[in-house]
Amino acid sequence: MTRQRAINAIRALLLALLVAAMATTPGFFSAPSIIATLDYASLIGLVAIGMAFITISGNIMSLALSATMATCGEIFLLTSGMGMWTAIAIALAAGVVITGLQGFIIGVIRANPIIVTIAAFALLHGIVSAFTGGARAYPDPGAEYSLLRTRIGMVQAPLAVFIAGAIAAQLVLTFTRFGRNLFLVGSNFRAAEAAGVVTWRTTSIAYCLAGFYTALAGIMAAARYQTADLELGAGYDYEAIAAVLIGGIAIQGGMGSAWRVVIGAVIFAAAGTLLVLRGYSTEMQRLLTGVLIFCVVCLQTGGAKR
Repeated sequence: MTRQRAINAIRALLLALLVAAMATTPGFFSAPSIIATLDYASLIGLVAIGMAFITISGNIMSLALSATMATCGEIFLLTSGMGMWTAIAIALAAGVVITGLQGFIIGVIRANPIIVTIAAFALLHGIVSAFTGGARAYPDPGAEYSLLRTRIGMVQAPLAVFIAGAIAAQLVLTFTRFGRNLFLVGSNFRAAEAAGVVTWRTTSIAYCLAGFYTALAGIMAAARYQTADLELGAGYDYEAIAAVLIGGIAIQGGMGSAWRVVIGAVIFAAAGTLLVLRGYSTEMQRLLTGVLIFCVVCLQTGGAKR
């Protein structure tokens, strides 16, 4: 048996075990459980779609998306008195600028993406803490954004936004010149340069899109909780990269799709719901989540081209 076949067999076994756990967990298929799982998957998925653009570009991941999500959530609430659509536009613009600047630095200087995003994470925490004094952000008393909290049956607003965002991302990846360039840059940077692709621009746009989708997640989370601080996005960057890798997007870049992100986000959220329903403590949930991410990364590395 080849290494790739062994890896595929392990993946199939893990998926079978997950399905068996779902079937044997009381309450997993109840309406409240399904709604909670899809709602959680939606927020993870929005950040993961943004992460996917970065991963496909060959820059592995961003460790600043959690801080970006929290910052954009705070900006949305602080500007909510200006009207819902204005607040959304400002928060989205902030997300695009925050991550776009990182992408520009990475693309032009060819700086290490992990180091750049770690530095961005620290800067965001410092700037936001200095501006807010560490206080929580709350919406303006007269703000009206009930549209972001609506639910039709089992479809809540975050899920609708996630589905629309995934469709838009897939269209961009499949039918645009940017999408084709992104895959080429991620799979073979030198070949992309030789083909005349403006690599720094492609990288910058990938990060701008990551910021856009992460800001969407921050807006939806802030609207749900009606408050936001720097802890709003805590852990979402790690969960997003887990969803990206579970969905089968190559960590070395150059391969992937938005649909794979959707699958990865749903599987990851379902695993989280299982842990809650089976009564595991928060600490044990974090431990098992870490083990899951570690295993996924190992399987990805094992299947990478050498």
